[in-house]
Amino acid sequence: MNASEGILTARGGMTSHAALVARQMGKVCVAGCGALEIDYTTRSMNVRGKTIAEGDWISIDGSTGEVIEGDLRTIPSDVVRILVTKELTALLNADGGMSRGTMAARDGPARTRAMAWRNKIR
Repeated sequence: MNASEGILTARGGMTSHAALVARQMGKVCVAGCGALEIDYTTRSMNVRGKTIAEGDWISIDGSTGEVIEGDLRTIPSDVVRILVTKELTALLNADGGMSRGTMAARDGPARTRAMAWRNKIR
């Protein structure tokens, strides 16, 4: 699992061991793909008559469960980009207004909670 970018299993579900470990490792996982037939002797898998060999590219969408043949170009989500850059360019205030500027990502939730708490006290 360490060497892979994502996990695809023929059996299991969102609470399976593979899914839990993948989540913990920050990897994409589609567990329980019923159409998947794995052939361990030829090191390949068959999906509805299409054979994919070890080393062939597949792309996995962990949100929808879709598995696509080939290497798709992807971009990180907004959440990942914020975590990587550690900056927020806009922070939604608890009162619904927008605060512009740069702020460390770790300060955003605390600031929003503090603002929400102040609004409750009033």
